[in-house]
Amino acid sequence: MALLRAGDPYLLVVANTYPHKRVETAVRAFAQVCKEIPHRLVLLGKPRRGEPAVAAALAEVPEPDRVVRLNYLSTTDLVAVYQGADLFVFPSAYEGFGLPVLEAMSAGVPVLTTREASIPEVGGDAVAYAETGNPEAFAAEIRRLLALGADARAAVVAKARTRAAAFSWEATARATVAALEAALAR
Repeated sequence: MALLRAGDPYLLVVANTYPHKRVETAVRAFAQVCKEIPHRLVLLGKPRRGEPAVAAALAEVPEPDRVVRLNYLSTTDLVAVYQGADLFVFPSAYEGFGLPVLEAMSAGVPVLTTREASIPEVGGDAVAYAETGNPEAFAAEIRRLLALGADARAAVVAKARTRAAAFSWEATARATVAALEAALAR
């Protein structure tokens, strides 16, 4: 991918810019840490109703050329972008399920997100959390997670992959059948 050169470290956000996705929180957190880290910030998602807040946050980034915006990727490229990230940041204030969190966990990327709605059900204790809408809290967790040594990072990734494996379609089918059988038995 031309915008991302092999070996360039980056933080990844995957979300269309709807207001509840709080993408601006990730951008503001990046603005606070960007002079301390070599990473770029990759924002993958289409501009939506929350774009004015994201644009305002982007204006605060001291090195705006380190922010990459992508609207869409093929499934193959999406997997590669997840796998290449040093950290997945998902500051959403509401999710019905939190598929991007699960995708990042499956791809072996440490995840930083919020404790909102269904996200903790997906991430459990296998991801890091920061306060919703608090760029300072996200910046602190970004610093902490990027400072993990190789062994600690491998442990985080292994825990997340194990948790993500529980969300397979096969596991969903088994749970559905069990629920239906229990309902029929009553």
